[in-house]
Amino acid sequence: MRIPASKVYRAFPEFDRFSDEQCEGFLRAVARHPGRRAGRLLVQCLATLAALLVIGFLSSRLAVVIEDAVGRGPQTIWRDSLPPLVWLVTTLPLSGLVYLIVKDFLLRRAIARVMNQRGSCASCGYGLTGLPVQPDGRVICPECGQFVMADASLGEVLPDTGGQMLFMPSPDAVPTVKPWIRPKVRKGLLRVIGWGTLAGVLILALVAGGYELFLRRQAARARAMALTPAQVEAMALANQPGVSPHDPNAFEILMAALAEMEIIEAEHRTTSTAWGAGLQNTDFAVIYQPDEAYGNASPEDIAAWRAHVRTLLEAFTKAGVYGKLDDMAARPLAVRPAGFNQGQPVGLTSWMGLRSMFTLSAMNTARLHEALRARDQAEWLSAFEVSLAFSRMQALQPGLYNRTYSAMIDASTRQQLAAMLESDVADAWTPGAWEAWQRQAWDLPADRPFLDEKALMSDVIAMQFADPSNVRFGLYSAFGGMGNQWSIADWLEYDSRLGFLDENMQRLAERMDSFAAVAKDDPFARKAVPVWAASGLMLVDQWSGALGGSLTAIDDQRAVRRGMAVALALARHKAEHKRYPASLRELVPMYLPALPLDPWSGVSFAYRTDVAGQAVVLYSVGNDGTDNGGTAPAKPQGRSWFQPSTSTGEDLVIFRRGTP
Repeated sequence: MRIPASKVYRAFPEFDRFSDEQCEGFLRAVARHPGRRAGRLLVQCLATLAALLVIGFLSSRLAVVIEDAVGRGPQTIWRDSLPPLVWLVTTLPLSGLVYLIVKDFLLRRAIARVMNQRGSCASCGYGLTGLPVQPDGRVICPECGQFVMADASLGEVLPDTGGQMLFMPSPDAVPTVKPWIRPKVRKGLLRVIGWGTLAGVLILALVAGGYELFLRRQAARARAMALTPAQVEAMALANQPGVSPHDPNAFEILMAALAEMEIIEAEHRTTSTAWGAGLQNTDFAVIYQPDEAYGNASPEDIAAWRAHVRTLLEAFTKAGVYGKLDDMAARPLAVRPAGFNQGQPVGLTSWMGLRSMFTLSAMNTARLHEALRARDQAEWLSAFEVSLAFSRMQALQPGLYNRTYSAMIDASTRQQLAAMLESDVADAWTPGAWEAWQRQAWDLPADRPFLDEKALMSDVIAMQFADPSNVRFGLYSAFGGMGNQWSIADWLEYDSRLGFLDENMQRLAERMDSFAAVAKDDPFARKAVPVWAASGLMLVDQWSGALGGSLTAIDDQRAVRRGMAVALALARHKAEHKRYPASLRELVPMYLPALPLDPWSGVSFAYRTDVAGQAVVLYSVGNDGTDNGGTAPAKPQGRSWFQPSTSTGEDLVIFRRGTP
């Protein structure tokens, strides 16, 4: 197709043999059918809209590529305006070009149809039926001088009685159509449609550009909200008042000990027969867990696993791993180094190493068990303090997952302490255990983990919105492999959506603050506990789903730690007076400044002893708030933030010696 400087009909080669006046006649004939003209206009608008969407999407991707190539420097007007500018410069001109191409294509088809019309002049509409046919086959319009070619093969040329060849087209010839809308009205209607279409395209462009600019501004605010590694570490330091940030960091030694443990374990994998006995990963808990905890494993396999773990424990001793852990426990400062990991939010780095910490705790619990079995006082006391240090270090890191793992560590430590207090070495070892307890004491308000978690999860959500491509149209959510693809089908199934940055932050803050408010009080003093319910925002629900379980874990830890303090006080009384006190009140003020309250009953822990003061049971009433006489769980379960330590009809027994 040619692009004429003037006279648009000269763009069509079909008009080369016609004069300007004749060409204008053809265009008038095309315009004589308002229905078809409106149809062409509709097709042009739909094609332009489709082009606007496709080209707009591609240009937005191009804008992201350009922004990444330029780099994410400080936010400026130029940097914020660059993506919308790229979108406007590419989308509008190309969409306009598509409009013109489609318009010319449809106009050409209409002209061809008019030129091929039979029975009337294509230029002026004058009826040609019955007019003489020239020897060269032309039928000349007497009105305007335009001509059409008669086709004898179609039976259009018939002789009259005098032998004159006449133009007699078939009955299917298209007659001249009388306009059903007056030309003036039609012209006004087409003008309205044209201007309305142009206005619609411009409005759509402005809306799309405004939406893109909103996403960019939202992304800039989200990046400003993101935490830095230094801020996460500062949160951990704020949980340790009185500790200097310049003190040696306990996590430095812990990481060195863990690295050495992994090397030793890797070496033993190649020589141990336990792997052939079905062992997939070293399970240090096999040392202190009963055989029933391992399901259908044969006694021979369990024995092989225990032999493997004992070999490892001996290797750790010889390599000085335990010495490193003892040095770690002596360091009051505990700040886990924070940093970025594969493009994930820095808030998630607070979770990194949790599994390693739990493995270390399980190893040290096995060490405690073996030291008691060997009646090695120095080794047991060192391992006991290391377990307490693990709990302290974990609890002081920001976030609920760290606090939950601390609760799991305390639950295991309580079991090993109970085993020692129920043995014949209790009187001799208790003073050292009490000193370790005092050295590793920590006190953190129970609402702090929820407030820290709010900051960490705000960072996770902020990173999601920090890249507009993650949230454009709200159809999906993914970053660094940590998010889930989220589509319209998910909206329909889960009645959830991505939402905007501000509403996500507001809903997250409301949820976290509601749990933080009740966490300050013991369970017995709470009037009501927030009920977790879907918020309708996918990210908020995804990253705050464990709040209820975390609150349960914190409540369990309160009971366990208070119970251990009372148990050690009872054992100290027994070591000095050769008998347990008749009442817990006898422990105040010599062994305890005040009696800790059972968090579920609001009174002191339940306690019974025999007349001679040699048998004893100390327990909490458990999360059902009912005193069941010291009924321990029939089958103790592993500590989990989704599962309370006791069920209905059970008590949390701190320790029991004999039958009081």
